[in-house]
Amino acid sequence: MNKTRFLVFLVLLTPLFGFSQEIVLSSMKVPGSTSVGVISGAVLGENLLGPRKIVFFSEQSNLQKRSVEKKSTKVSSDNSVLTLYSGRIFSPGIAEPFVFKDKTKEELVLLEAKVFPIRLEEPYTLYIDLTVSASSTPAKSNKSVEAGDYIANLSINLIEI
Repeated sequence: MNKTRFLVFLVLLTPLFGFSQEIVLSSMKVPGSTSVGVISGAVLGENLLGPRKIVFFSEQSNLQKRSVEKKSTKVSSDNSVLTLYSGRIFSPGIAEPFVFKDKTKEELVLLEAKVFPIRLEEPYTLYIDLTVSASSTPAKSNKSVEAGDYIANLSINLIEI
C-alpha cells in the first residue's frame, strides 16, 4: 500500500460540541505487514455531569480503499484491510476506565459501556487512548490489497443516562 490513512471522529451528541481526531498510519510496503496508529488522551467530552453511556458507531470502520473519480470520491468496500481497535476511555473523575482490546468493527459497534462519576455533582472530562492496527493480506492469498489511500471512520457517542 502506498499510504494508509485512518480518520477517527469522536462525536458528542450535544450539538454545541464536537471533536474529531485523525490518525495517520504508516505505509504497508510489504503484503502481510501490519501498521499501527495511536491517539493518546484525546478529549471525548468536557464538563460532563452524571453517568454516561458510550456507544460506538460506524458504517465504515475497516480501512477501505478510497478511489477518486473525476467528480466524486467513493469508497470501495470490496478492497478493505482488517482493522482492529484497542483502547481505554478514562477520567480521574470516574469510578473505573472502560477498556477494550483487539476488537473488529462488528465487535466494537456491539459494545455499550457505562461510566459513572465518583461524585455526581462534580463535572468531569472523558479521555480516550486508542490504538488502531491494520493488517494487509499476504501476497499469496486470493484477496490482495491494492496500493492507494485507505480510509475509515469511527464515531463515539456519549449519551446522558
